[in-house]
Amino acid sequence: MAKTPPRTLTIFRSGTHTAMDGQELHFSDADLTATAAAYDPAKHEAPLVIGHPATDAPAYGWVKSLTVHPGQSGLELGATSGPVAPEFAGAVNTGFYKKISASFYPPHAKSNPVPGVYYLRHVGFLGAQPPAVKGLPPPPAFADSDAEGLVTVELDGVQFSESTPQEDTTPKNTPKDTPMDELKTLQAENARLQTELAARERLVAQHARDKVHTGHLAFCEGLAAKGKLPPGLAPVMAAALTALALPDTPHTPNTTGASTAEPQVVQFGEGSAARPLHQALAEALEGLPEAIVYGEVAPDRTGEGQSPEHVSFAAPAGYIVDPQGVALHAKALAYQRAHPNTDYLTALAAVQGR
Repeated sequence: MAKTPPRTLTIFRSGTHTAMDGQELHFSDADLTATAAAYDPAKHEAPLVIGHPATDAPAYGWVKSLTVHPGQSGLELGATSGPVAPEFAGAVNTGFYKKISASFYPPHAKSNPVPGVYYLRHVGFLGAQPPAVKGLPPPPAFADSDAEGLVTVELDGVQFSESTPQEDTTPKNTPKDTPMDELKTLQAENARLQTELAARERLVAQHARDKVHTGHLAFCEGLAAKGKLPPGLAPVMAAALTALALPDTPHTPNTTGASTAEPQVVQFGEGSAARPLHQALAEALEGLPEAIVYGEVAPDRTGEGQSPEHVSFAAPAGYIVDPQGVALHAKALAYQRAHPNTDYLTALAAVQGR
């Protein structure tokens, strides 16, 4: 069986796009042409990844070359990839990742392998997260490969030149094969299929976990918007809810794709009153009152003409902040500024005359 030649994915197009950090960037036809011409796998080979992960995330394939071709409203950037991981191909074929989004090094970034152009960093396959460039065609399915377990990328409606077929290395039965040889061949094939199944199960579980975490993060960010949770605490609480909802357990591959982890249950009363711990925590967070921040400006009572010190304290409902304490706090901070390397307690004692 000959291997299918590499295929090209449409990953980007010219125009004005909104990046993940919110800034709007314009990519001209000349920018895309320069990006394609500058790409050199020897300097930096862009990986095929899931989402836009950190640098330690696994790569499921690699971009071998970039090309530009006419699109509906300008040039489009195509990425030609080599063979990809079987478990990644299975996830794409199942429909978990239907969109493609590209990540580039800015022209003046210190880490840019080719300064002066937008250089491709990686190609992300997206599921629930929308890509910054809307309207890109869904990623094509990955085709089955030969006996070496390799797969290639296909894209419908595009003409490609075929690579030179390689010799088929699939074990073949001959008259000299014995029953023991056939048994060994079947055992090796079974081991390969089990490995592919386990890898696919891990991707399915990760997709389910990402979906649960996205919901928890939206919930916590909503609490932060209502003033019930400090904004910086929202990601931490979302991670905690996800960990409680999907506790880590030994993973056993199954053919249903369903997670085998069971939520931990905290009993509140008996019978139907029992509910999962992450649900109980979410209800407690939802019931938090809005945080009240009282701002006080300490007046200039030093007689030294120093600027007043603005300080803020969070006090429970029904309590007030002592203005004399606020003024004393401001004096201590001013003393620290005038006397570097002085700790706060020493500065406080100095302004109190002790």
